[in-house]
Amino acid sequence: MRKRCKLVALLVVICMVATLLPIVPAEEYEASEKVSAELLELLDVTYEDLTAGNYIDSGETYSCIIWIQDVDVEEAVEAGIDAAEMTRDDYSVWSRYDYPYTTYEANGLTYVDVEFDENETDEYVQTYIETEREAAAELYSASNNSFVAENFMARDMSVTYVSKYSPCVFVNLTISKVAEMVSKNNVVEIDCQSEVIDQMDALSISISESEIQEAIEVVRADQATEIYDVTGAGVKIGQIELSCPNVSTVIKNPNSNGNLIKGEIDLHSNTVYKIMNMVAPEATYYATGRYPNDTATSQGSFYEQVEWLLSQGVNIINMSAGAGGAGNVNVYSSRTRWVDHIAYNHDVHFVVSAGNEMDEEDLLQGVTDPGMAYNAITVGNVYRTESDNYIIHPSSSYNHNGSVITAFKPDISAPGVYTSRFGTSFSAPLVTGTIALMCEYRPALKTKQHIVKAILAATTSKTIRRYETIDAEFEIYGSGMLDARSALYALYVGDYVNYTGELKTLGQSRTYKMNVSSSDTNMRVALAYANRVEYSQDGNHLNVNLLNGYIGKLDLEVYDPNGNLVAACYSENLSRNANLKIVEFMPNGVYGDYTIKITVVQRAVYSSNDTINFGVAWR
Repeated sequence: MRKRCKLVALLVVICMVATLLPIVPAEEYEASEKVSAELLELLDVTYEDLTAGNYIDSGETYSCIIWIQDVDVEEAVEAGIDAAEMTRDDYSVWSRYDYPYTTYEANGLTYVDVEFDENETDEYVQTYIETEREAAAELYSASNNSFVAENFMARDMSVTYVSKYSPCVFVNLTISKVAEMVSKNNVVEIDCQSEVIDQMDALSISISESEIQEAIEVVRADQATEIYDVTGAGVKIGQIELSCPNVSTVIKNPNSNGNLIKGEIDLHSNTVYKIMNMVAPEATYYATGRYPNDTATSQGSFYEQVEWLLSQGVNIINMSAGAGGAGNVNVYSSRTRWVDHIAYNHDVHFVVSAGNEMDEEDLLQGVTDPGMAYNAITVGNVYRTESDNYIIHPSSSYNHNGSVITAFKPDISAPGVYTSRFGTSFSAPLVTGTIALMCEYRPALKTKQHIVKAILAATTSKTIRRYETIDAEFEIYGSGMLDARSALYALYVGDYVNYTGELKTLGQSRTYKMNVSSSDTNMRVALAYANRVEYSQDGNHLNVNLLNGYIGKLDLEVYDPNGNLVAACYSENLSRNANLKIVEFMPNGVYGDYTIKITVVQRAVYSSNDTINFGVAWR
């Protein structure tokens, strides 16, 4: 851990933000294998033959994403904090302060975890987010454009998009060009982009406000608004799907206009917006559309549209659409990995609908891409039966393929069935609106995605069945049904904790106290921790081979005041990796301070400087 104190002058900060230059780490990657297995299969060549030149180049091109050496994002973080400090009433050019972040390195990459006080002002947090992103965009653009200039001819149309917020370049490559890129020291990995088939319900009838209001009352978002006086004010919400809502109050990406499918799809985006807006009416809304079957086109690609939303300072992105079909369900794809990078490094809550094409006998059906992202909140669809119980809708997608070593998804469920239409598209915006209420109440949560996930999971509705990670139904429902009022109550009473620090030793643990009173019934504890896009020492992504648990594994245990173990979720009992773990127990007359224990049972990365951050919540 490193915290630094620095003399800050107003003119220096302004110059620093305006003139940030890319940092090229001294270490260069010399990877033994830089091409993903998926791309090698597509090229129909072994890595050895590729590097030896034993192939025939037909001239066919393949849509690829090239990950290159990362920039020093610490500079962007400091620029954001410097700008945020200027918002303080007592700020002066002679102010001295400790940068509230920890920095660490893993295999040549620098990661930064910002540690804002939970009572930090919204102006401070939002100023940090927007300034950090602006500075990071300069760093990434300069680094990525330099890579393109060095490796591609001017006006080379094979370069389809240059990322502004990640160390990525999107290109169409021949097999010869792939082999050439492999020889570059600053190339970390080359992966393919799967064909995209957009899964989204097209509405023929718009959902009525009365039906939406009923769903809002079911998840108690109306009570959260009334009791805690929150409406989403100060929170920016981005919406991405095939089209923008046809609403004048929504700020639209100008690149989304034209060439987009309209008509019924407008009704879909309008309805998604209406649901979010009825939960969080005073949030500011931004929207962008994307082309169907996009890979990485120069206009309208998924990556470009997400990055436009980031440039607008959005705190939450709602994606009520997804890529389905062969190769796109229940997989940790290059697109999913990219979402994990964006969510973690640029402080954005990514809420994704799970999909609506579930079929347990068809392994081509399941959670659509990028819903498998660890750092995303993926939402399933529940509906009310005639007996007034809420159960999962038969079409609601989940990760049902036990042979795939990926995360449990969805993370949470919400009502998504209406008279005229149903789908996870309409469950996700209820969660998005609730997160907006939470971020208004505690603005620091804008930068703490794992804490928000833990709180949502710990506070699911007690009126219907709730699920623990070890339950067979967890992969279908996630943690249970959203309860907005309980989520805000957990914030009000402080039933959560954040940890960022070094956990280097297997068996090392952290403990926290939770108070259980005589009025409490069944209690649950949720643990959520972030996944970073990391590289091994030979340059390959550690989280490609999830079978080896490179995301890291934490055990969760709860002990009563007498020291008796009352609940536990052990990683060895899980068939798949999970960065969301939930346990539940009944106090049975034993009240007082219970102990929550988090223990490291497998490191996240092979590095001498391993740091992990997690959120724990209970209710």
